[in-house]
Amino acid sequence: MDSNTINTNILGVSLSLKTDEDPAYLKKIIAYLESNIYKVQNELNVDDPLKAAILAGIFLSDEINKIEEKLYKDKDEESAKNKIIFQSIEKLNKILK
Repeated sequence: MDSNTINTNILGVSLSLKTDEDPAYLKKIIAYLESNIYKVQNELNVDDPLKAAILAGIFLSDEINKIEEKLYKDKDEESAKNKIIFQSIEKLNKILK
């Protein structure tokens, strides 16, 4: 995949990001980050841009962690269900033989 360069400005900091990702995808990620930073600034009345960015990073990390925990929990529950189904099939096979 070709390398792409995206120029952006977040909280007054100009960044030039080089990536193999689709530029539209990266712009979507940047917009999501910015919306979370502005949400922190507005809802928590945080004027310091660095504090707002750090808090937004903490909240986003929390969001990601909760999603990952749910995925692993769901996966573990699914594995347990599959194990029960497999054991039931084995029992049925023994009975039917």
